[in-house]
Amino acid sequence: MRMVVFKIIVYICNVKALYPAMLLMLLTAGACGNGPRHEGGNALLKHIDSLTAAAEAAIPAADAELQRATAQYDSAQRAADAHLEALCATEGEMERLAALRIHRDSMQNAFDTQCARVRYLKRKRAQAAQRQADNGKGKSLRQEHTY
Repeated sequence: MRMVVFKIIVYICNVKALYPAMLLMLLTAGACGNGPRHEGGNALLKHIDSLTAAAEAAIPAADAELQRATAQYDSAQRAADAHLEALCATEGEMERLAALRIHRDSMQNAFDTQCARVRYLKRKRAQAAQRQADNGKGKSLRQEHTY
């Protein structure tokens, strides 16, 4: 709650060009421990959650594009195979097939990367939650690592 009030005051000071008042407020809030750097331990978890939600929201679009590219390539592949058997395939048709294959592979790469990003963020969130729970028990970050 204090953070919301703090941000509102900063916004009002910026709009009204009250820079001396804002500077005084920032110095006072920082000295009292109520500034933005004392927001709490959940900020990292919230940030990771928002990144995960954005990455998960991008997966259906990547999947749809991959399905479309795969369907285009398969259709062109069938046509090219038929023309190759009839010995009437053209160079342009083969170049188009190669371009579609490159596009399909690129979309597969983008989809796999997006899925890997979600897995990575979920793993990092679990690690951050565990680290936060361990720090709450008095375990320091230095104790986590063996030097």
